[in-house]
Amino acid sequence: MPKLKDQGFNILAIDQRVGGQYFYGGYNRTVAEISKNEYHYCDAYPDMVAALDYLNASGFTGKTILWGSSYSATLALKLANNNSNAVDGVLAFSPASGPPMKDCQPNEHIEALKLPLLLLKPASEMQSERSQTQIKLANDNGHKTYIADNGVHGSSMLDDNRIEGSSSQTWNVVMDFLSQFK
Repeated sequence: MPKLKDQGFNILAIDQRVGGQYFYGGYNRTVAEISKNEYHYCDAYPDMVAALDYLNASGFTGKTILWGSSYSATLALKLANNNSNAVDGVLAFSPASGPPMKDCQPNEHIEALKLPLLLLKPASEMQSERSQTQIKLANDNGHKTYIADNGVHGSSMLDDNRIEGSSSQTWNVVMDFLSQFK
């Protein structure tokens, strides 16, 4: 976030009803308040809709770029596709698919999306047929794609502490994509 803020971007980060404490030791205040969390990944879609509604209701007039990692990348694709009048672009890091996402698969949204999209995957995920299909769909529909040689799942591919080597090339691709929105 500091790198994006330094580039002049406003950021709204949300805690959804899944995630947070489950990965990398993050703290998710929303999840912490749910005594028995039986939500699944696709159940977090209304949280993203609420965040977009909040932006619109608060009078925000800048460009709205959705940024999602793993399951939230899939939900960001769906949100952008369903709200193309309120969203300007999408960064989707390792969109999740398969059985855990049975109620909200990303491919139909990758294919239908008419907004600028950058879909990023680490090379380690490219053996998967699902990943290959996502990259092909994105390329076939005029979207930008990037495969990070030394990346890891999700937007963690931007964190030098989580990858072997440097994230600078991935950051260059992300910042180049975001430059169209300045």
